[in-house]
Amino acid sequence: MLAVRAMIIDHLQSNPPPTVAQLGRSLFDNFATLNLDWALVAQTEIGECQLQGFIGGQKPGVWVKRVEALQNECSYCEAIKGRTYQVVASDSSNKDWQTQVWLGKSRIHPGATDAPVGDWPSAGLQHPGCRGSWTLARGQTLPTGVSREFAAWLEELLEARPIGGACPNGRFCNRS
Repeated sequence: MLAVRAMIIDHLQSNPPPTVAQLGRSLFDNFATLNLDWALVAQTEIGECQLQGFIGGQKPGVWVKRVEALQNECSYCEAIKGRTYQVVASDSSNKDWQTQVWLGKSRIHPGATDAPVGDWPSAGLQHPGCRGSWTLARGQTLPTGVSREFAAWLEELLEARPIGGACPNGRFCNRS
C-alpha cells in the first residue's frame, strides 16, 4: 500500500496537479490486478480443474452431455445446454472443435495456436463464474462404483430443478 500512498502524494505535489480522473486512471493502470474478485477467481479455477479432470478421466470415444446448474444461464451456456460431445485424446491429430472435447481444451485458458475463431465448447468452464458441468450422455458406461440409480436420480434432479438466478457475475457472462 506504500506504492498507492506514494502515487497519491506525487499527485498532490505536482504543479499543476493532475485531475482526479487522471489520478484514478494512474491508480487503475498501476494497481488494477489488486482489484480482482478473488473469490470469483478461486471459484472459476476450481470449476475449471474439476471439469477438465472429469473430461480427462473419460476414455476416448465416450459421449458427454452439457448440463447447467442455473436457470437463466448466459446465452452461450444456454446454446450448448443439453448438447452431447465426444471425448477424444488431447494428442489426437484430427480433432473437431465443434463436436468434441478433450483434456486441456479451454476458453478460459486459451493457448492452443490451432484454436479456430468463433464459438466452441471448452472441456472446462465456458467463462469465469460459469456453473455448467458435464455428465455422461445416456447409454454410456458409468465408472466403476457409481450406481445407475444414483446417476439417473442426479441427472433427473439437475434437469428438473436448476438453481435459480443467472450467471453470478454478469460482466463475465456472454449475454446477448
